[in-house]
Amino acid sequence: MRVIAMLLMSSVSLCFAQDKAASTPIPMRDVINSVKPDYPEEARRRHITGSGIVVLNVDRASGRVTSVTMAQSTGHKILDDAAIHTFSQWRFKPGVVSEGKVKIPINFRMGGVRSRMAGAALDRAY
Repeated sequence: MRVIAMLLMSSVSLCFAQDKAASTPIPMRDVINSVKPDYPEEARRRHITGSGIVVLNVDRASGRVTSVTMAQSTGHKILDDAAIHTFSQWRFKPGVVSEGKVKIPINFRMGGVRSRMAGAALDRAY
């Protein structure tokens, strides 16, 4: 499976993304447009947190995301909707996503951002 290492400046954690078929990393330089997920204000106010897995269907020729689904819900519709909205705006370099599907774990939590990049864990508080 392919892995995308990413670091986002919000209280949302994306550990890595995987192309379901390949086993080599997809570097962030191969992501043309990566919108940062917003932690919905209502979810923050209510201290709603959750982890899930987002699946992006990507057109191989253009690199555009054609649809986004939750393979594993965060447990909260408001967080799932925020993740789906965010990742529908992503775009990859053409031909990078070999099988047309990318799987991304996401973690909405109240403090800081945690991302795993090529096996190293990085923590940042924003």
